[in-house]
Amino acid sequence: MTLTLSDQATDLVKAGVGLQRRLLDTNLQEYRRRLEAFEHRYRMTTKRFLQRFNAGTLSDNPAWFDWLFAH
Repeated sequence: MTLTLSDQATDLVKAGVGLQRRLLDTNLQEYRRRLEAFEHRYRMTTKRFLQRFNAGTLSDNPAWFDWLFAH
């Protein structure tokens, strides 16, 4: 089965895909910014945080869950 689109429809689809990509890029940048803020605040990398969180060696700080969900 072959789908054929008019040039106008193709342009519209490309514009929609481009918009979606920009939204995803913006979201990715925001998640990176949040992770960097946690890393700076608690002076450890996200990788180290996850190791310690999964090992159960961190306190019951509610911020740990914020960090986990930001990851």
